Amino acid sequence: MKDHLIEVAMQFRGLIGLLGLLVAQPVLAQGTILATVQGRTHDVVAQCLMWQMPPALRAWPRVSPPPNEDAVVNMYFRGQDQAEDPVGVFYIRPAGNGALVVSFVQTSGAPGEFDRIARMAAQRCAR
Repeated sequence: MKDHLIEVAMQFRGLIGLLGLLVAQPVLAQGTILATVQGRTHDVVAQCLMWQMPPALRAWPRVSPPPNEDAVVNMYFRGQDQAEDPVGVFYIRPAGNGALVVSFVQTSGAPGEFDRIARMAAQRCAR
């Protein structure tokens, strides 16, 4: 019985270690790529996306500190920005040679409902 308990504990420990490795992996760029930005930092691009929202929407950035160069900008309906789930998420990731890639994933609403808004915001921030 004691040997069986030790074996179960070792298997459980292995699963916990594997879970830790999965959680520690960096998030890859997700969604539809909307723009490539040259010559700007990830925090500047995140702030730009925040300011490009139309009156019905609001966006809040979450920027990684240096040396990381990635950011996430969550998009909410105005007045519902304390909700847990955003209606869309922008991802800003390094693309090499000082460039950044801006991508977007819609997380709720009708499919494609926020694509035009997201594309216009990303293209304005890429200029």
